Amino acid sequence: MTRARISVVTRLLATAMMASGCGFSAVTGTPVPSLTSPPGTAVYDRSADAVVIALTESHITVAGPQGSTSVVVFGDGRTVRTAADGVTSEELRMDETGVAELVGTAQQRGLFDSPDFGDIQVTDTGSARLTLRAYGRQAELTIQAPGMMDDDGSRVAEARKAFSDFARQLFSLDGIKVVDGPTPVVPKSATVTAAPIPFDRSVPSGARKWPLDAPAPTLFRTTDCIVLTGSRLPGLVELIRQRVKDQPVRQRAGAAIIEVPTGEPGPRTLSLGIDITGRPCPQSAAPQPIPSDLPWPADARRIAGSWESWLAVDALQRAASARKLPIGDPGYLDDYQFVFVVGTVNGRQIIDVVATPDDDHSGRDDIPPMVARIDPDGADGPVLSKVAER
Repeated sequence: MTRARISVVTRLLATAMMASGCGFSAVTGTPVPSLTSPPGTAVYDRSADAVVIALTESHITVAGPQGSTSVVVFGDGRTVRTAADGVTSEELRMDETGVAELVGTAQQRGLFDSPDFGDIQVTDTGSARLTLRAYGRQAELTIQAPGMMDDDGSRVAEARKAFSDFARQLFSLDGIKVVDGPTPVVPKSATVTAAPIPFDRSVPSGARKWPLDAPAPTLFRTTDCIVLTGSRLPGLVELIRQRVKDQPVRQRAGAAIIEVPTGEPGPRTLSLGIDITGRPCPQSAAPQPIPSDLPWPADARRIAGSWESWLAVDALQRAASARKLPIGDPGYLDDYQFVFVVGTVNGRQIIDVVATPDDDHSGRDDIPPMVARIDPDGADGPVLSKVAER
């Protein structure tokens, strides 16, 4: 499921603009209330909540959006920017001369004067948005394909180069005196959505141990989505910031997907979708009814929680790989809809699975309806104990 996400930096920007009583304008050079400053210095609001400069670059490739990087400079020199990991944020502080130099550079490069960036007719190239508030004016600029430039001396080429040079200095802060930081910004909360990884897919050799302070079966016993707060957050941020180089990490500002070993018999690996933008977990779906045609007896039946369901899936995947299921190919498990039911037999927990082919695959002999019984406490993890076609 795809959900809109905004980065910590973007939320700070929106909050600060509302606090300063001024929203964004679509017109470059919109007047704002006059600001005062000693003669010969850049004129900008030096209050702690005033956004003086804000830049967000969205990176897009042929595979779709690949994330964004942002930097926000406040009037007191506090600066919040996307960290090198591309997901978390960090905070630093530059001195007053640094803010003045950046504002002055933007003015000298003509970025307050409605520069013409041209109309780039190329897709999958990304965009950038720059907001400046100084000299009694507010400028808001948007540029498509900021990395594309012609060296033909035209007005458009000069404007695009001016934007690119300013953005490079703003992100790198080359020549700007930083008096404090950078330090990681610990979010107020993190939403973690888990999903099991197939048993036969190896985890990168450098993958870290289970990163949370409670075991996976405890955290995800009943749900696949949890919200973490307080003392659990720094470790989660550190996991993202220090991710291993040999582990592919899908990411964007404020969110990442990382595969982590559980240290449990099964599932041995979870894919953790970590979102630090404040997005809540989705509302839980209505519970499924317990099927009435289960062929084997059991007591105290109930619908399985997330971890119990993952145990059953792990056992089914292993059984399919060993050709112990009445299906034509192990990959056909992806073509089923499942209901997982927990019960007890002689005081021992079992998980019954009702597997029904989805609408696109019903009626096929090699993808039959079936029911299976899983022993979740096998010697080497969950195992298939019974299976029958329905």
